[in-house]
Amino acid sequence: MKRALITIGIILLWTVPLSAGGVYRASELSHFYGETFNNPVSVFFDEEREELYVLDNGRGEVFIFDERQTPLFRFKTQKDPVDIVVKGDTVFVSGEDGKVLLFDYRGRKIGRLGIKGARAGRMALDSEGTLYVVDKESKEVLLFRDHLKATIGSGLSSISGIAVGGGRVYIIAPFDTPVIRVFDRGGRYLMGFEGLEGRGGTLGLPVSGEVDNEGNLWIVDALRGIVVYTRNGKEIMRFGDLNFPLDIAFGRGGKVYIVEKGAKKVAILRRD
Repeated sequence: MKRALITIGIILLWTVPLSAGGVYRASELSHFYGETFNNPVSVFFDEEREELYVLDNGRGEVFIFDERQTPLFRFKTQKDPVDIVVKGDTVFVSGEDGKVLLFDYRGRKIGRLGIKGARAGRMALDSEGTLYVVDKESKEVLLFRDHLKATIGSGLSSISGIAVGGGRVYIIAPFDTPVIRVFDRGGRYLMGFEGLEGRGGTLGLPVSGEVDNEGNLWIVDALRGIVVYTRNGKEIMRFGDLNFPLDIAFGRGGKVYIVEKGAKKVAILRRD
């Protein structure tokens, strides 16, 4: 991919205190070529190209950085974008209108995902390239390969996020009990765990999640911070000091990217 390099954005050093699990030293990303983010809502790390994608709902733009946070490229999306994933040369962006638009790596619109009658929300990709899309209308998760392949989950009253990894699919249903529903990739229900505070659990407002290379599930709680669970649902770590976090992605070298909506930035943590 060829893009002109642009002057690096502002990066500030900081430290995030943890209640367990060690210390995460980090920086933060809040600018693109001198322009501050307006309302970042989603982040995605493309391992193939080693590039970081930041989706800004307020600007209706995608900002792309290299692994050293050097700005590379930007392009406009639809109004009020919600989530972003990248598969090969295709960038998928869902919006508040429930549509998923497809862009090439130069930001040219090349199509729309065929989800007639659905309202798309958060998205995820598995290691085989299957796209998982939350349908806010049916409260299910839609699976796409080249076309609609299957659905996972039913009978839920809410779905705020989806995480995929280690052969499992995690549906985050904040107003149901249990909040976290676990399925295999074939759609078979395996287990459920956690709940909201006051409903038998410890969470405040879980909005998204991601699975790390060890198979642990990192839940982004907009009110509590980050909570990490094993694949069996055991909590192993949690930390806060984040200003209304919304999304998370993992990079190389132990980097963790977290969108802080309240601070209009992306926190960059490093696992020691």
